[in-house]
Amino acid sequence: MMNQTAKQVTTLDGLSMNQLMVMSIGQKNYYIAQEDISTFESIHELGLDKEIDNTVGYISEQGKKIPVYYLSPTLDFVTDIPESTKICVILNHINMALMCDEIRVMNTVNYKIMSIPECMYSDNSPLDSFCVFKNNSGEEVLGMILSAHSIQRYIEQC
Repeated sequence: MMNQTAKQVTTLDGLSMNQLMVMSIGQKNYYIAQEDISTFESIHELGLDKEIDNTVGYISEQGKKIPVYYLSPTLDFVTDIPESTKICVILNHINMALMCDEIRVMNTVNYKIMSIPECMYSDNSPLDSFCVFKNNSGEEVLGMILSAHSIQRYIEQC
């Protein structure tokens, strides 16, 4: 059942730059707007220098070293990459990347985006908002949305 105190901010319908992508980390799915993703790279492109705290290494793009972070399924920093992790997602608008096991387009375009209730909001979390949608079984699901800016804020806080 949806939390009735969450304020609905917009409804998205149809494919657009606002299409959500599913980032799988362990057995957990997180959602991120397609427009927040610049590109994906294979883990084989990862440089292992750890020049910045909490990183697993860096990836080079257009002559720049972009720090790469791995967040556990519970969104804690981890500096050892699990074997299941194979993809590096380079984020738009910020000079950072995240590791994940899989990334794919969300299989529904009928979802609602809801803001995080004030009582649940924290600067010490990469969560940006929630999405509510029906899964393949027709059950309502509450998904957690990350954004490039909320990830950047979280990393800078830690």
